Amino acid sequence: MIEAWLKRNLWRALAGALALWCAGLLIEIHGLPVLGGGIRAGLAACRADLAAIRRAQAEAGAAQAAVNAAEERRSAANAKRSETDYAHDLARALAAGSAYAGSNRCPAGGLRPESDRSAASQAPAAAPGGSAGLPAKLPADPFVAVSRADLQACTAAVTYAVAAHNWAQTLPREDDRAPER
Repeated sequence: MIEAWLKRNLWRALAGALALWCAGLLIEIHGLPVLGGGIRAGLAACRADLAAIRRAQAEAGAAQAAVNAAEERRSAANAKRSETDYAHDLARALAAGSAYAGSNRCPAGGLRPESDRSAASQAPAAAPGGSAGLPAKLPADPFVAVSRADLQACTAAVTYAVAAHNWAQTLPREDDRAPER
């Protein structure tokens, strides 16, 4: 009985299913206000969202460029100030080193006073056991002689190290930075 009914009404069932499928497809494509507008309305909403995203990206890019430019200006000013401070400090330190070297100059011909120069030309006496001997008269306080070039090189190196330390102190610390969002 069902077989006979299907044979007689199959074309009607298929035609009805096809009609319903076509109606659903038309509603999806063209939309109904009750159902939310369909594909075209969804596409328009996606285009509007995409335009809003692009505007937001452009605004964020401009804001980040402004932040980067401000940081570059701050960093350049900091570097210029540090270089100027270093140049002034180096000039002062080298002048102080030259003044020190000028006021603490060793007498020409060695470390001994003028009265002992004749004895300075003689070889020191040999110590017992064949080791090198010490001069008979040593200065009262210990004395270290440094060449003027070494004095200036050490002064420049220390001044540079102090300037680098001072510059590093001007850099923002990790815990001073704003937290990331």
